[in-house]
Amino acid sequence: MRVRWFMLAAVAAALWYGGLASANVPPPEALQWVQVQTTAPATGGPAPRTHHGAIYDPVGQRMLIFGGRNQSGVLDDTWSLDLKTAQWTEIKSDPRPPSRFGLTAIYDAPRHRMVIFSGQKTNGFLNDVWALDLDQNRWSEITPKTAAAPAIRYGSAAIYDERRDRLVMFAGFTNQGRFNDTWAFDLKGEQWIDLSPSGTRPVKRCLLTAALDQLGDRMIIYAGQMTGNLEDTWAFDLEKNAWTEIKGTPIPPGRFFSALVYQPENRRGVLFGGQNTKLGTLDDTWALNLGSDQWEELKPAGDVTPPARNGHTAVYDPVGRRMLIFGGQNTDMYNDVWALTNLAPAPAAKP
Repeated sequence: MRVRWFMLAAVAAALWYGGLASANVPPPEALQWVQVQTTAPATGGPAPRTHHGAIYDPVGQRMLIFGGRNQSGVLDDTWSLDLKTAQWTEIKSDPRPPSRFGLTAIYDAPRHRMVIFSGQKTNGFLNDVWALDLDQNRWSEITPKTAAAPAIRYGSAAIYDERRDRLVMFAGFTNQGRFNDTWAFDLKGEQWIDLSPSGTRPVKRCLLTAALDQLGDRMIIYAGQMTGNLEDTWAFDLEKNAWTEIKGTPIPPGRFFSALVYQPENRRGVLFGGQNTKLGTLDDTWALNLGSDQWEELKPAGDVTPPARNGHTAVYDPVGRRMLIFGGQNTDMYNDVWALTNLAPAPAAKP
């Protein structure tokens, strides 16, 4: 009986993956964009903004944003969006980081913190490190224990390297030019380490986006800006400290000010929006399969899609199986929240 059961299961699986699923098995849910209807306190929610920082907090199941800029100037406020209730709450802390835009932000899992680095202020650039304690909702500055540190900059990209407990960042810009250096900030030892290899590396750039390939132990970077938009994809081996370009077709149109998240269930990066020098502001969605290193354009179902934008942020919510985007700009500046839903299969029903 057991052998027969296994044979039947194998046939069913073959039919499913061949596209002939049984009528009794529901098909995968279609990708779909949905605008998240949020609520805010009487004082209002976060103002429209661009070039801010954002993370996903898996403990509190919330998205946090900091800083950015809008028509009123450069911002230094912190907001939390509860993903269970879709309610915004402002986090008020004294001290807090100086106002900035073009910063990088990561989630420091062992310490349950949001960590930010660098950015541009009203009259210059920064290379400081701050941490928001997500239990106490309190900011504090981290002073590196070594003199070595990345130069002041904005528009770099960073990931959290969970195997080595460090922030890893690449590239950026100041009024003295662009960078293509790679640095790690040891979150336990609180010190910077220059990882820049002497050999092959991506060209200098800023305004790029990045994600961690957990299984491949790599930082993936995509595009950004040099004199115009770039359209290349690179992988940084976090063990060997070596860069390799990812090539293949098709590829997304080049862009800067886009947003990329890592989706672990399918081991892929998911990309939305950005600015293309010739095409203008974009509203397309792409996925990078990190097993095959191949890009594929995603076509969500329905006619509803976020307005084209650049300078937005994105996080991946594994509980909701969705990518969330916030803010950005086109002809208008936004403070809306959108979700690309059904990125992962629905959890199996419990017997």
